[in-house]
Amino acid sequence: GRGARPFLVRMTEKMAREVMEPLFDQFLQRVDGTLRTLLRKPLPEILAALEVEDRHQRGLALEALAFKLMRLMDLKYVQTRLRGAATGGAEVDLVFEALRPAYARWQIQCKNTSRVALDDLAKEVGLSVLLRSSVLVMVSTGEIGSEARRYANQVMRDSPLSIILLDRADLERLCLTPVALVDLLQREASHAATVKKLPD
Repeated sequence: GRGARPFLVRMTEKMAREVMEPLFDQFLQRVDGTLRTLLRKPLPEILAALEVEDRHQRGLALEALAFKLMRLMDLKYVQTRLRGAATGGAEVDLVFEALRPAYARWQIQCKNTSRVALDDLAKEVGLSVLLRSSVLVMVSTGEIGSEARRYANQVMRDSPLSIILLDRADLERLCLTPVALVDLLQREASHAATVKKLPD
């Protein structure tokens, strides 16, 4: 009746087996094979994989983390490790698209290094021009240098591009509370709004 609480709905094993798993498998066929195993894992396990000794595995975990974060935002997956004429031969880790409330292309780069320097970010900004990206996301397991941050501010002041910078401290916060992604993105959006503020 009116005002009544809705029934609690749970997925049955049959629904998961016959509908959800085939859909997920079909989706994974579009993803780089090396990421498929990681993408099947919950977010805490992916975050834990960032701490393994094998650098290659840490890099894959970082890409999987970025993938999960973009999907949490309901962005549409386009491509992994894009390389070709569109990028001038350089490689972009992940490309997503937002289809509402307006179209926007998101370009994601993952850096499994102790520090992101200005040159690292400048390369991605250059690729964003070729890809016609609206948003550039840099995710790092290390720190993002002060010169790189100043450069990001300058780019945002002088162009339509928005830049989101997530460093090790942000990833550690996500390890504790994955929903902190909302606060982190709000922080970055507020910063971009301040940088891009029109003169009085």
